Amino acid sequence: MTMNEILEKLLKILPAYLSDLFAITISPKKFLNTRNLKDNKILEQSALFFAISLALTFLLQTPLLPINQNPLYLFVELLIIEIILVFLMAVVLRFSWFVVGGKANLMALFIYCLYISGPMTLIFVAFSLLGDTSFRLFDPQGYLLNKKIAASVGQVGSAEITTTPELLNILNIFLLLGLAAVYGWLTIAWGAFRQINLTTRLKSFIAYLLFNILLIPLYGVALILAIYLWLPPSQLVN
Repeated sequence: MTMNEILEKLLKILPAYLSDLFAITISPKKFLNTRNLKDNKILEQSALFFAISLALTFLLQTPLLPINQNPLYLFVELLIIEIILVFLMAVVLRFSWFVVGGKANLMALFIYCLYISGPMTLIFVAFSLLGDTSFRLFDPQGYLLNKKIAASVGQVGSAEITTTPELLNILNIFLLLGLAAVYGWLTIAWGAFRQINLTTRLKSFIAYLLFNILLIPLYGVALILAIYLWLPPSQLVN
C-alpha cells in the first residue's frame, strides 16, 4: 500500500472517527451503550478508534516530546505500551466486576477500554498542554532549559532550572485539573459498564472503588513504562 493510498483511507475514515470522538466525549455512557458487542467487527472498530486517538494524542504532545528522540520510534513504543496498559486495565475491570458478580466478559471490557482510553488521554493531554503553554509564556528561559534537560538526561543539572515555585504550582494545578476531569468523565462512563455487567448501583459503586484501588499499581507500571519511553536509549543502557 502506497503513502497516497494510506492518506486516502485515513481521509475517508476521519469524519466518522471525529463524529464518534465527539459523541463519546459528550455522552460516554450513551455512546458505549449503543455499541453492539455481538458484532463481528466491533473489536476492529474499537481498535481503529483507539489507534487514531493515540495518533492524535501523540501529535498533540509534540511540544512535550524529547528533542533528541525519533518521533516514529516513540510512537511505535507508545502504541505497544498503551495496548499493554489497556489490556491490564480490562483485566483489573474484570476482576473488580467479578468480585461483585458482574457478568461482562474480558473481551467486552477490553473493547470498552479501547474506546474510553482515547478520550481519557486526550482530556489529560489537553490540560497538560495548557500547563506547558503557561510555562512557555511566563518563564521562557526555564522552559528552554527544561527542553534541553529532556534532550540530555543526566548531563544538565537540575539546579540550572529557573522555574519559580509559583509556576511549578500552576503546572501542578493543571495536572490535577486534568486528573479530575478524567475521573469525572470516567464516572459518567461507568454507567455503561454497570449495564453490561447487569448489577445494582450499590455493587457498581463497590466495583468502582475496587477498580480505582487496583489502578494504583497499574499507575506504577505506567510510570515505569513512561520513564523507559522518554529516556534516550543511551541512558537506559547506562
